[in-house]
Amino acid sequence: MTRLWKIRGVPQFYSWGSPARDSLVAKLGGLLGTTGVSEETPCAELWFGAHPNAPSPLVIDSQRTLAQLLSTDLVGDSQKKSTQEALPFLLKVLDINSVLSIQAHPNRELARKLHRQDPNNFPDDNHKPEIGIALSTTRLLYGFKKEAEMQAFIQLHPDFEKAVQELVSSDSGARIGYIERLVRTFYSLTSLQVETLNSILYKSISKRTDLDANEALFMKLWTDHPHHDVGLLIALLLNQVELQRFEGVFIRANVPHAYLSGQLVECMANSDNVVRAGLTSKHQDRETLLGMLDFKSEYPNILKAGSKEGADVTASSSGVAWYPRLCDEFQLGLIDEQASIQATGPMILLSIDGDAEVCIESESCPLLPGEAVYLHGSAATVSVRSATPSLTVVAR
Repeated sequence: MTRLWKIRGVPQFYSWGSPARDSLVAKLGGLLGTTGVSEETPCAELWFGAHPNAPSPLVIDSQRTLAQLLSTDLVGDSQKKSTQEALPFLLKVLDINSVLSIQAHPNRELARKLHRQDPNNFPDDNHKPEIGIALSTTRLLYGFKKEAEMQAFIQLHPDFEKAVQELVSSDSGARIGYIERLVRTFYSLTSLQVETLNSILYKSISKRTDLDANEALFMKLWTDHPHHDVGLLIALLLNQVELQRFEGVFIRANVPHAYLSGQLVECMANSDNVVRAGLTSKHQDRETLLGMLDFKSEYPNILKAGSKEGADVTASSSGVAWYPRLCDEFQLGLIDEQASIQATGPMILLSIDGDAEVCIESESCPLLPGEAVYLHGSAATVSVRSATPSLTVVAR
């Protein structure tokens, strides 16, 4: 039985993606010059996996997808599994030119409920823990700031502070914290009230010459988004984080976040469920959002390859710099030249830079940048070889 299946990434052309002429996604996907893709076309993501929204085509037969392969060819009827069980993770490459929507991911219980109630906006019933690994300097918003930090920012702008104080109720102050009061207040405002608040802050910041990071972010969002978008206010409540190449962040359920810029590889549970919080014209469910958000102050742990914390100590491999395994569905690692991995289940290997060859038993599969291979099965040793320095991502 064939164990190695070469697959193609499926591009996503979201408006926040980098233009094709500069996009890593366009480069890896060979997109520039293909039908409908010009130098200016935003190329945002490249998906490798079996999610029903964008299952990867097989290279050997582009009319068949990895999802179809998993559901028909690889298991007998007595062992048949859902696609989600057969391949519980989804691998992506992102190239971010402008901020993504502020969002949070539901836990598994909420995902099932949302999918039953609104399958159009919540396309599956799975949760979506994810890890993002920077391939270039990457900036993001993650988790709520400390209350004192947010209060200090507001106090820098007296007119804005006065307007906020007039809107924020103190009645619930004993029951909920300052950050939660701000969030609930901002989401209760009309579009006109939001625009008024944003305008007051814009005028205040415009008088300053040396902007701090929060002020610079607000002015960027003011330029790029409608002035009645509550996301301009919510973004100020979140921590700004910068990742250097190969640093990572794990995003758990209920934590608000948004990528601002950079190139990265993501691995997540096989889901596309998102509850959006602003900076988007797409569907927003504020009632669900306010019921699920974790309002406590939280700055992410910065993950590094080879970290021992949370590592899968049962894994038998050499030459792989693994990131901590922080959920059941996946673990991500990097290979620079040679590696040997004991397969314990499904695996996807993706070449980011340089040529590589993946071998298992008598099979071999060469990989050029942007090419990926799906490995089916376990109880075998997978070898990755490269004659020159390279970068291969392995997800399992």
